[in-house]
Amino acid sequence: MKKQLANEGGLTLIEVLATLVIATILSGVIYSVFLTGIKLYQKIGIESQLRDDADYVATMILNEMYNSPPNTVSDYANPATGAKGIEMIRYKPKNVDGFLVEDSTEIEDHTLIYKENESFYIEKLDAQNKTISKEKIDPPNSIHTVIEDGTNTETSNLSLGSCTREDTSGKCEHGRISLNLVLQSRQSGGNRLLNTKPLILKSSFGF
Repeated sequence: MKKQLANEGGLTLIEVLATLVIATILSGVIYSVFLTGIKLYQKIGIESQLRDDADYVATMILNEMYNSPPNTVSDYANPATGAKGIEMIRYKPKNVDGFLVEDSTEIEDHTLIYKENESFYIEKLDAQNKTISKEKIDPPNSIHTVIEDGTNTETSNLSLGSCTREDTSGKCEHGRISLNLVLQSRQSGGNRLLNTKPLILKSSFGF
């Protein structure tokens, strides 16, 4: 007669608890690594978008300056609307017998580039200072923001940074224009996994 041995052994409560503890620890580590990877990917993407937006605003302003090179540049402000920026004027050339003698006092191009209500604008004016066209320059993926650290305030602005030569009326003929951009991603805040710091871009260009 043959005996059949039955294995009635099983997992003890301690073994089950140990397995659960190990699985919980491993799940936490895996989730942490996964979340860190998502945050890093999101941060790189947002920072790239902010740089692209800053380049876009700067390029639009530079293109306007080089497409319509001004004879004079001066600071511009409109207290009624809070607009601040620069005013660019180009005069019509004066010709005598087919030769260019000098620039006349007749305005050929009158352009304002300024920031108003957290947006930049390029505005063209006619001889009576009436608006011909007004183009809004908004960065596609970000907004202008303000950074305050208690002593300093950083905000987007455009101004005449320095002047090396003025005309008889006191307007600048040669100098440098200062452009400061402080951009915050539209994706920051809310239920996002990551809130990135605003991008600060400070640049200047001559005319």
